[in-house]
Amino acid sequence: MNISVDQSRDDDFRRRSYSSQSSAKSDRRPRTLSLQTLDELQSFIAALTMKLLNIPPDHLDRAITMALPRIGQLMEADRASVFTFAGENINGTNEWCAGDAQSRTALRRHARFRARGPHMARIMRGEIVHIQRVRDLPDYATEEWLLSGDGLQSVLAIPIIVRGSVIGVVVLDAWRSETNWPVEMIELLKTTAAIFGSALARRTAEQALLNEKEFFSNVVETMGSLVIVIAPDGTCLRANRAFLEITGYSAAELRGAGWQRVIPDVSREAARRALKSALGGERVHFEGMLLSRNGEQRTILWSGAVFRSSSGRPAYVVVTGIDLTETLLLREQVEQSRRIDSLGRVAATIAHEFNNVLMAIQPSAYRIFRHPSHESEVQRCGERILRAVKRGSQITMEVTRFAQPADPARQKIDARQWLHALVDEMRPVLEERPGRPVIVEEASDAEGPVVEADPIQLHQVFSNLILNAADAMPTGGTITVAVSTTSAHEHLPSSELRPSAWAHWRVTDTGTGIPPAVLDRIFEPLFTTKRQGTGLGLAVAHQIVRLHGGDVSVDTALGRGTTFHVFLPVAAAISEGDLP
Repeated sequence: MNISVDQSRDDDFRRRSYSSQSSAKSDRRPRTLSLQTLDELQSFIAALTMKLLNIPPDHLDRAITMALPRIGQLMEADRASVFTFAGENINGTNEWCAGDAQSRTALRRHARFRARGPHMARIMRGEIVHIQRVRDLPDYATEEWLLSGDGLQSVLAIPIIVRGSVIGVVVLDAWRSETNWPVEMIELLKTTAAIFGSALARRTAEQALLNEKEFFSNVVETMGSLVIVIAPDGTCLRANRAFLEITGYSAAELRGAGWQRVIPDVSREAARRALKSALGGERVHFEGMLLSRNGEQRTILWSGAVFRSSSGRPAYVVVTGIDLTETLLLREQVEQSRRIDSLGRVAATIAHEFNNVLMAIQPSAYRIFRHPSHESEVQRCGERILRAVKRGSQITMEVTRFAQPADPARQKIDARQWLHALVDEMRPVLEERPGRPVIVEEASDAEGPVVEADPIQLHQVFSNLILNAADAMPTGGTITVAVSTTSAHEHLPSSELRPSAWAHWRVTDTGTGIPPAVLDRIFEPLFTTKRQGTGLGLAVAHQIVRLHGGDVSVDTALGRGTTFHVFLPVAAAISEGDLP
């Protein structure tokens, strides 16, 4: 039965409807949601999400119908319904009724619902409708489709919204008593509606994909990112326009060919591991090279995910790629520009430091020349000369390391064992330092990560950090060093080029902390707060870590100490025989 409501009547309907809800709020508090019920609801919704994630399209209606009784019981409703819309028609109905609650299934024949009053209009605008006292509404309101049924006490309706459009509604009805559903229940029902919407949208998309080939051409073909679809056996099924343009191959040439055709030798092992992980259900990310038809190689950030058939088996892996070649080239140009900009400061520092060296050598040499027969005087002057020469040699070495960084000679290293050996080596050095004693402690995991790194360069990094930590404790203190494996940490590098696991080193002191003004410049070349410092120690350490694909960050608090965090990518799985 169609209902026609003129404007004045509609205004009266809206006014009395809202005043009914306000009065209900004033004399009926929302029921309290117990922690047990909340936990059961959340657990059920989580299980429902997993069930609907990969359910075959033809099983979706049955799964929704089977879920409604539990939803109705947990939400303390007498009727739970899911209606889907097609234009202005009810396209589908899933329903559960408890006891004497009347079914709405017969109402599917009422095709037009937009004109059935302001409540349905609100739903179609994406608003939640929560009517706590249906009996307070005007008589003609019960003729509205949403409020139909003798004895209906309360209604809660949540629109199902997909990509900004309302495609259906989840409705809870109370018949035995008035119900004021608490906010927590409403939020959980919103989540349930979103889950249904996602599953319904996926079913629609899958059915459309089976019937139309425009999905790939209209969406994937217009993407600027590279897209290639790979079968479980490693053959290429199809690629988008951007992928074909950058590689120079035609679609026919790639279809049925192995993925190795477009991946050079240097990246094939990483690509093989990534494809295996993707087929296992992981969403993979890795940086690798792409080989074009003319032999050109480009650096690509790859991401891949598996799509499964209705039987649950892997159907294909969709791999997307972002071309980083120009970005990396620009980054290198920026780094080179920074090094060039710092050459002037390097030259000034060298001139200043070597002038100090010469000023230390000159008077000593003059005294030797004036008093060649005084052995003790000659010995003291000779020691001064040696110290000055050593200082000059140190400056030369550090400037060379910064200006011409060497490529890491990588080998697989057990990070925990390597760090333990370094600490044993550093303890005597720290014990010989003047001043209060410095204690070095270890706090690593029982099993440390394995990294591919240059042990000599790592030694330079961590010996510098440990010595800096000792310098930060002029009255003595404790240095704690540790290493562990992590996949998520607030200090992880912010770049999108993230491996799945990192080796996380920490060097913590109990010293004075780093002032904010100094903290912003600690990795700046030639910046130092030490009387005898060159300002290159931390700059070189940071440079070495970045060359290894990692990063360095700092935590500090004045008067409480400092922690340096060093991250390096964990090496691929290896056997014990691969370790040195």
